[in-house]
Amino acid sequence: MNSSISQKSITSRNGIKICHCGFNAPLTISWSSANPGRRFYGFILGRGGCKYFRWHDDEMPDQAKRVIRGLLKRVERTKKTVARLKWLFVVVVVLFLWIWLW
Repeated sequence: MNSSISQKSITSRNGIKICHCGFNAPLTISWSSANPGRRFYGFILGRGGCKYFRWHDDEMPDQAKRVIRGLLKRVERTKKTVARLKWLFVVVVVLFLWIWLW
């Protein structure tokens, strides 16, 4: 991990992590290939901010990471298929209308 990124934090009474700048550090989900689905608290305030970062979850086993990456790839393929089918549907409707009106 980058040495300029801080691991220290303050937790408010309601459990919200607060960065060194005094702002709430939102809980976010990582979708990187190294940490898919892993949650973290992070806040970066401009270029000179405190760059607060802290993992919320423990690291996942490699098998879980592989499963998540595989599922994400499947979702992306499905989205592409749906987009192609929508385009094909529009083409068929336009051709049908053109033939019908001709």
